[in-house]
Amino acid sequence: MPTLTLDEAIFKRATTGVGSTALTTLISTRIYPGIVPQAASLPAVVFFKVGDPPNHVMGSDATLYCPTYQFSVFSTGKSQARTVAKAVRNRFRDYSGVLGGVGGVPVQRCFFEGEMDLNEGGDIMTVNPSPITHIVQSYVIWHTSST
Repeated sequence: MPTLTLDEAIFKRATTGVGSTALTTLISTRIYPGIVPQAASLPAVVFFKVGDPPNHVMGSDATLYCPTYQFSVFSTGKSQARTVAKAVRNRFRDYSGVLGGVGGVPVQRCFFEGEMDLNEGGDIMTVNPSPITHIVQSYVIWHTSST
């Protein structure tokens, strides 16, 4: 039985363990559930659940869950934002195993659903584009824990 919630396991996967150096070199531990704190430095990553469709099973409760998580990369430059987004993708895309290590969440597969660039403030139609680059990634995490 997992002792970590899915959010805790996502944070732990991003910041610790074999292979985490590529991401932590870029963002340290600036990966936040929900919202970037007001005084946080950039680049930073935010993640949150955007969907959690129920699985229907005849005659019993479903034991497989598939929430969709959004990861948002914020940076002051497009090149840096793309580098961080690639590190996030390399850390989570097609992952299977115990997310978060010991006490973590058993994950069958973490599916990368897509990515898009957004602008924060500013006007993309002028010569003064937004100073903040925002890249959004979407993942569906199939797991067997109800956390």
